[in-house]
Amino acid sequence: MTATAVRVLVLSVAVLVAGCGGGGASADEYREEATEICTEAAADVSAVPPPGDDAASVARYSDAVGAIRERETVALNELEPPDELEAQHTKLINASGAVVRSLQDLARAAERGDRTAAAAAAESGARAADQARRAAEDLGLPACGQPGQAAS
Repeated sequence: MTATAVRVLVLSVAVLVAGCGGGGASADEYREEATEICTEAAADVSAVPPPGDDAASVARYSDAVGAIRERETVALNELEPPDELEAQHTKLINASGAVVRSLQDLARAAERGDRTAAAAAAESGARAADQARRAAEDLGLPACGQPGQAAS
């Protein structure tokens, strides 16, 4: 193999390696995509009619919001953050998943009329939501980790 052929081969491999592997999108691209996902989810949550004082409406509301937040979490999880944002991205996904589970637990507790379990689910959800908000802040994503309205 000639020296030129070796250089071409090495350069080709370097280009392939650079195109593969970790890192994902740039930080700006990641933030743009994540903001779009979170803004849409917040608008969808805002469109869900708030629950009344009865357990059945609390269960319906929790199920509806839980389904929206689950779609948001799945979509965020599909993003490929740059390496420098990976740890905070993982925190956001984990906290968002905990919010979804808390909403599901709240809905089931409301269906059973179990006030103690509903209160525990709500408390767990509040802690998870706070973690999601902090992770989103650390990622520079003010539209993410918000309760139900788009951040201004």
